[in-house]
Amino acid sequence: MAVCLMIQFATMDRTKYDEVMKALDWGNSGPPQGLISHMAGPMKQGWGVVDVWESQADFDRFLQAGLKQAFEQIGARIPALQITAFELHNKFP
Repeated sequence: MAVCLMIQFATMDRTKYDEVMKALDWGNSGPPQGLISHMAGPMKQGWGVVDVWESQADFDRFLQAGLKQAFEQIGARIPALQITAFELHNKFP
């Protein structure tokens, strides 16, 4: 079942987000397996991401492999994450 994840990167900003996205290189390699949608923007404290994944397992694989590797490529560690997750009941459109 699809899952929505609201993720807060408390110590991240736009510059760091853009560096991570460049390292992920989704423009050339395509999005990771299981990612349905991805949105991101500034929050009062840090950076926020709202993703929809086909499953929690797909996100967990991406977190452990793709995201950690991207942070390592830019010489950083993944900051503490605050994640709120819920199973998707409805999506429009």
